[in-house]
Amino acid sequence: MKNLLNFILVVSLIFGGCWKKQTHEVEEPETPRYDIKGLITDMDSADPVKNIVVDLEVITLFHETEFVPLSDTTDTSGVYLFKDIVPGRYTLSIQRGGYVVEEKEIVQQYEPRTLDFEVAKPLVSQTFYPVPSYFAFLGIHWKYVDKLAGATYWRPHTDNRFLLRIAEGSFKQGFEVMGQTRYWPENPDFHGLTFIRNYWAASVQSPNYMYEITPGDSKVISQTAISWELSDLTTDGSHIWAAARNGKIIQFGQHPSVVAKVYELTDEHFGGIAWDGKNIWTSNPNKNLIMKRGADMSILETYRPIVTDDFRQPIEGAEMDYLCFDHNGYLWAATSVGTCHFEKK
Repeated sequence: MKNLLNFILVVSLIFGGCWKKQTHEVEEPETPRYDIKGLITDMDSADPVKNIVVDLEVITLFHETEFVPLSDTTDTSGVYLFKDIVPGRYTLSIQRGGYVVEEKEIVQQYEPRTLDFEVAKPLVSQTFYPVPSYFAFLGIHWKYVDKLAGATYWRPHTDNRFLLRIAEGSFKQGFEVMGQTRYWPENPDFHGLTFIRNYWAASVQSPNYMYEITPGDSKVISQTAISWELSDLTTDGSHIWAAARNGKIIQFGQHPSVVAKVYELTDEHFGGIAWDGKNIWTSNPNKNLIMKRGADMSILETYRPIVTDDFRQPIEGAEMDYLCFDHNGYLWAATSVGTCHFEKK
């Protein structure tokens, strides 16, 4: 009997520990964090660019945690680094010369990320002239010392005809319109304007034509069918130059019926074209870039146009549709929100 009681006592001690209520603290899983780094290089030279400010702001986090906007500056090797970034969606913006020249929405996954960027140099406007909402600039040309001439626009008229106005804009006391008008019996879509050999040259899309127009009474002296849908015109004094939507630059003679050369640049989408006395400049409204080109139309310099108001704050939506240079060497642009001129380059 005594042995039986001892056996029961031993068993009770063994299993009693198992029956005792177990208590454990549950540890919260650690929030995953990963680094984002990258190299910033110049779009033209491919050289690393130092002192570039890179900002990171959160859109949505994949984990509940706090996030403070971050900023880093590239080192002498052009490298930036953000450490311990929680997975989520972010906006990464790059400043050069005090202005944002690149902005991208990124998704940070569950792994370290390398994001390299090629950035253009900023080209900042010196003045900005808003225009009435009923204007639609379709070409500009600098003809006089203090006036932007040849600003054209179209709009439906009461009898479904379209209006082409070759006008002069004076910027000393705000934008004002003067000049001649002409009503067209059809519906041409004007894009581009330049002045050569004492006449205006204007291009039309759908169908594709180039017109010669007298400056005094706006009479059409010739109409030439062309093979391209042109976006803008300029002249070097001896030739008419044209930018085509499909990535071509066309050099005409003094008359649009003579094609001197066609430059095939199929990776481009052109808006404006201008001649600075030595080089052709073009704009790409899709990428919001302005390029200075060499004799073979290769890109020499690339700029990100920054259109600013009187307080030097960027204006959104100002795409560089049409370009021209004035007599002082300043680049002018006509946009959907107004006209502006840039600092010299």
